[in-house]
Amino acid sequence: MGKSLDKLREITEKLPPFHPQVFASNTHPNIVRYQSGDEGTVIGYGLLKIPSVAVQMSVASKGSFFQDHTHAEIEIVVLYRGKCLFTVNGQEREMIEGDNIRLEPGQVHSVKMLTDCEFIAITIPASEGFPDGI
Repeated sequence: MGKSLDKLREITEKLPPFHPQVFASNTHPNIVRYQSGDEGTVIGYGLLKIPSVAVQMSVASKGSFFQDHTHAEIEIVVLYRGKCLFTVNGQEREMIEGDNIRLEPGQVHSVKMLTDCEFIAITIPASEGFPDGI
C-alpha cells in the first residue's frame, strides 16, 4: 500500500497548485466548490471527464461534510491525505491515508472530514456533478 500511495502523491504533486484559498474565488469549468455546512469547504478539481469515467481530486477542510446522498454511478474514493468518517447504509467506517471505498449505484452515503483531507473520487460512468477534466 505504501508504494501505491507514494505513486499517487507523486502524480498529483505534479498537477497545478491546488489550494482552496486560490480556487474558491475562481470560476473555471474544471473547479467546483461544494457547500459543506458552516464548518468547512470542499474544492474539487476535475482531472478527467469522458462519458465512461470521471476523475476528480478534492481538498476538504476539517469539519466539512457531505450529507446523505446517492449516485446513479459507481463511485470509488481514494483518501491519500487525512482522516474522514464515511457512513454507508448506516454503517460507519473511519478512513485514513491509503484507504479506499467503492460505492455501488444507489448506496446511501455521507462523509465527514475529521482532519484536512485530500482524495481522488472516480465515477463510472462519468457523473454529471463532477467538473470537467483538464
